[in-house]
Amino acid sequence: MDKKIILLSAFVLTLLMAIPAVAAQGPRMDRVLIHVYANPDMEFMDFELGIVEITDWPATKYYLDRWVKEPYASKLTLRSYYEIGMMQFDLNNQRWPTGWDEPLEYDDRTGTYKHYYNDTDPNNINHRRDWCAKEFRKALAYLTDKGKIVREILGGLGYACETFVPYPALAAYTDYADLEVKGLIYHYNPATAEQILDNAGFQDWDGDGSRDDWKDPGPDLTIGTGDDGDVEYDSLRQYDPAGLVFYIRMDDPNRRTAGEMLASEMENLDIPVKKVITERTVCFRQVMVFYDYHIYTGGWSLGAIPEWLHTIWNSEYYWAPMGWSSNYCGWCNKDYDSYSFKVFTATSPEELIQNSLKCQEIMARYVGHIPLWASAAVKGFKYSYTGVVADVGYGVDNYYSFLNMRDTETGADTTIDYGFKSDIEGVHVISSEWLWDWNVIGMIYETLMGRQPYDKGIGSYYYWLATDYTVGNWTAGDKTFTMINFTIRDDVYWQDGVPFTAEDVVFSLKFTFHCGKGVAWNFAAVQYLNDTWAEGNKVVVKLNIYKPLTGQEDPGFLPIIPKHIWEAQFPDWESWYNYETGEWSDERMAVRDWHPWEEPHPVYNETNPHPQNGVLTKAIGTGAWIFDEHVEGETITLHANRLYYFTADQIDSDIKYLFWSGKGDASGNMVIDGPDLAKVHAAWDSKPGDPNWDETCDFNQNEHVEELDHLLVSKNYGLPG
Repeated sequence: MDKKIILLSAFVLTLLMAIPAVAAQGPRMDRVLIHVYANPDMEFMDFELGIVEITDWPATKYYLDRWVKEPYASKLTLRSYYEIGMMQFDLNNQRWPTGWDEPLEYDDRTGTYKHYYNDTDPNNINHRRDWCAKEFRKALAYLTDKGKIVREILGGLGYACETFVPYPALAAYTDYADLEVKGLIYHYNPATAEQILDNAGFQDWDGDGSRDDWKDPGPDLTIGTGDDGDVEYDSLRQYDPAGLVFYIRMDDPNRRTAGEMLASEMENLDIPVKKVITERTVCFRQVMVFYDYHIYTGGWSLGAIPEWLHTIWNSEYYWAPMGWSSNYCGWCNKDYDSYSFKVFTATSPEELIQNSLKCQEIMARYVGHIPLWASAAVKGFKYSYTGVVADVGYGVDNYYSFLNMRDTETGADTTIDYGFKSDIEGVHVISSEWLWDWNVIGMIYETLMGRQPYDKGIGSYYYWLATDYTVGNWTAGDKTFTMINFTIRDDVYWQDGVPFTAEDVVFSLKFTFHCGKGVAWNFAAVQYLNDTWAEGNKVVVKLNIYKPLTGQEDPGFLPIIPKHIWEAQFPDWESWYNYETGEWSDERMAVRDWHPWEEPHPVYNETNPHPQNGVLTKAIGTGAWIFDEHVEGETITLHANRLYYFTADQIDSDIKYLFWSGKGDASGNMVIDGPDLAKVHAAWDSKPGDPNWDETCDFNQNEHVEELDHLLVSKNYGLPG
């Protein structure tokens, strides 16, 4: 017998022995069929026809006005939420005239050169350039009519944002009144924009009808007065003869219209602008890889705690010329860096909030980007689905819903038809950047823990691959650092039957770190990793920073990958990072080019299907759904993982608990209604031991059913889950 066949047979035997005798039920449905579209309108039309049964994108006013009336009102269920995400105009802060790039400073943390914003010395030409670039960005902010965007483009289904913190979902972290007093909210005013441009030297100096030349407005006793008398031209067309390069996404009608609106306002003031209306893959390449742009219609889906004020906007995350980096706008400000790091390493919620406010003030003062809106979002699903939950900040198409939902009408049809407004680029758990990629990846791979669907506060977690954690300290010399100890589940199997262990967690953290910046999308979660190891069913994680408030979230929210698959593909991964020099090898770039979702599993494939999970690829996770196939521009298919460690009944029970504990659903029917009020009234003024005591009515868990519990039900009355 051939040696390779002998080894393969042994591996098969090992896997088969590892498969548990009784598989957990897993999801209630058998299959997910994702229908891919080029824009949301096409998806919404198919939602009306019943081809799509749950949507991924906030509905527009046109369709909402239709869906609340017959014949759709009785066929479609709609759920609203405040979006933890936002749209903005990204501005290139390292390119003239939206930014400036001199002098460049070396950053030994990232091994790159970048320009740090500074406008404090009016007698230095580069510092005056910074001031003028800031003024140019400020003029663009005054040309952005957010009120019109919300009224006419969004049809009222959105909230104007003034900082890079979504409002109103995360209103606790914003202070618009303070920004207004300080003059840092830029209300639409073309006349003010024109005056700012004139004062900053952006005028039609040669009378050709275009502000395509700039004259240095100093040196002056008062910067910006333009009193030096020297005529010194510098073209705004130096990067493209047509003018400032404005990349406008064509796959999102709202962003496209908003982008065209700003371009029109710029043209009205004779600012030369080149509109490039194109697909998102082109935008990604030019904006986030080559940094070859001035303005871009950007958008972010964000986390519930604004640590991304650091991990997106700190200059540590601007890695040009390496593509890509999260801070592709090149916003580099040392004062901001200091405060954003304090957000990231806050020791209390109060410290996190105060430093978040300071970050927003600095960003607003220098207009590092132009915030636009957060959606007053509504997503929908088929009327006959039950078990669907609306995750706060993200909507109904979430992991909990796909685990728990079932169709009460179709009976034999156990396929969830899910709509995507855009196609995926890949199912790459290490390197994928796009929202739609992660919508799929999140169904396959899991984390140690995640935020609860109805309570997004720090410390409010639902446990997946871990069962618990503790946070402690470790010391080196006179410095104190954070250490986390996770307890790992012992009943989890990878989708190919191999037991999940603590070693997989250790490998995932170290491998992601060794992939490094520019390769690992989740690098921010591991960049402060000092060491990690397994002790039985425990995983110890040492950080090289002091992060006592949220240190558990960095490794805790990282997707865990199977060591037996990834190490087989990249056996030399430990050589990619040199601990002595702090440098990464280019060999790690091979990770970006690997497509595990397109490669057959080494054992379970079409000729040898897994006894319970069928045909498998190398995109193996612990999640409830197994990847099958991606047909570009058409569909993505997944099927249920019948080795999943949670049963559907467990998920159903947990979701009901998570819901009523936060909303007031004492009856557990996923709606706040009369039965909930009746239960509270029946248990009124009771405490443990009283005959009428009912713990399901003690929503604030103070062992007393009283006014606050009644108030919660009254406030949320009529809300569905």
